[in-house]
Amino acid sequence: MMNILSKKFFLTLVALIAIQAFFITAFIYFLQYSILPLSNDLLSVLREIKIAGNSKNYFINIVKKDIEDDKQEIEAIKNHFFDYRGRAAKQFIIFLEDAAKRNNLSQTIGTLLADNPPMTTISVSGSFSNVMTFLKQMENERILLKVESVSMQASAGKVDATIKVTMPLP
Repeated sequence: MMNILSKKFFLTLVALIAIQAFFITAFIYFLQYSILPLSNDLLSVLREIKIAGNSKNYFINIVKKDIEDDKQEIEAIKNHFFDYRGRAAKQFIIFLEDAAKRNNLSQTIGTLLADNPPMTTISVSGSFSNVMTFLKQMENERILLKVESVSMQASAGKVDATIKVTMPLP
């Protein structure tokens, strides 16, 4: 009877050891293929943070060139906006008068209204092709304009055009 109990005890003990070995093997497998790669990723990220540092200066050094490029682009865009209070307003009016004369057009340039945004009306009169050339030259001018409306009336081989433009503020 003792032999049978001893045998059952040892069989139970061997079964428990086998089950524990299975769970330990499964845990080691899980640890090796699931947890360790994640912890290695975390450690590498922490290492990179430590190497790079999270200082403001490090970030600025990385993006400094891009910031300078962006500043230059913004400045270039600002230069295309119209400052109706300054010398550019006079230069623009002179440009319009010269362009009208070059295209054999009679012109009337309205006063520059200090609305928000500034607005003016330009009236020209002449042949259709000359009016279209004038509009093209106005479009290609370096100053940023928004043409609100263009109205044309033809009579006796002559075209009268009225252009209403606004100038966005910087």
